[in-house]
Amino acid sequence: MNSLRWLLAAALLTVAPHANAAKRAWIDGTLARMDVRQYNAGRHAKTEDHYIYTIDAPDMGYVVNFNKRILKTPINDPIRFDVDGDKLKVVDTDRKERTGKIEQRIRKVAQ
Repeated sequence: MNSLRWLLAAALLTVAPHANAAKRAWIDGTLARMDVRQYNAGRHAKTEDHYIYTIDAPDMGYVVNFNKRILKTPINDPIRFDVDGDKLKVVDTDRKERTGKIEQRIRKVAQ
């Protein structure tokens, strides 16, 4: 009986992330810009590069910090993303999802 519970728990853990990905409301946008900021990484005068991207969507722009992860999508190319609170998930050129922290939201004004 105990092994049946473990089997059921393992099955749920493997299915749950895929079910969540299907529920996302993907937004089509454009990868507009990339900046690199250097941060102190500790006491030994090391610096880390953080990659900051600007993503344009039809109604909003997002400035997102992907920390030390560089995206493989070229600048000015279309990109698919999903916003979940202060996190933004991107589907990269290699079809992997990458998560970054939203630093700024820029509402676009209708003209």
